Amino acid sequence: MITDFNALSIDPVKTGQKMKMFRKQKGLSVKDITDALGLRAPQSVYKWERGDCLPRIDNFFALCCLYEVSPTELCCFYNNEQADYFRNFFLVTKKAS
Repeated sequence: MITDFNALSIDPVKTGQKMKMFRKQKGLSVKDITDALGLRAPQSVYKWERGDCLPRIDNFFALCCLYEVSPTELCCFYNNEQADYFRNFFLVTKKAS
């Protein structure tokens, strides 16, 4: 179990690469994502996919829905302990709902 929550860090570059991979697997363009999320311009999507920054939490979950993946499938953490913790967290949360 992770006890130092200050150490939790999402790897934005690897997460961005997965965002791009899932978008392409779904046959969606950057414009499709921009329109679906109600963004004014595509620059945010490009920044996310390059790993320059991460989307806001609402957009992150919208991407999960669009790509039909769980948050743990879309996120990449800097170490496996973090990934395992959140994978288990979402499994427990999913079973409870």
